Amino acid sequence: MGATERGGRLVSQHCRASWASHLFERTRSIRLENTRAGAKPPARLTPMSENRRTRREVLRGIAAAPVLESVLLAETAAPSICFMGTVEMARLIRTKKLSAREALAAHLKQIERVNPKVNAIVTLVPELAAQAAARADEMQAHKEALGPLHGVPVAH
Repeated sequence: MGATERGGRLVSQHCRASWASHLFERTRSIRLENTRAGAKPPARLTPMSENRRTRREVLRGIAAAPVLESVLLAETAAPSICFMGTVEMARLIRTKKLSAREALAAHLKQIERVNPKVNAIVTLVPELAAQAAARADEMQAHKEALGPLHGVPVAH
């Protein structure tokens, strides 16, 4: 199983793969030696360089272009609050540079914009989230004991 007959003898797939790998490495080392010695590669071979992309990389780039475009548009259109780290957002809420209501409003806007595409939030209850954000802001105004992530919007 996994073997083929070649010239009256059986050759395993592993043997063929290692032989192909050996040929590839040998050809590559010869090219490198010739390049270091100043010899130009044969006309039918393109010189390998770090600046040239392979066909696979080019095709991946072409396939990813629409996805990247939509991601870039989303990042520029979305408020920076949504892409802020949790610790940073909690610090801004603690120092009263950002309220829990503002953070929630930005995240609800982001969810409204992105969720139809990704379907990450199955059941959205913005009324309960607004009540929790209002309660968090009131607790902070009354100088009650606050947790380390007080006021940060959380999906659960």
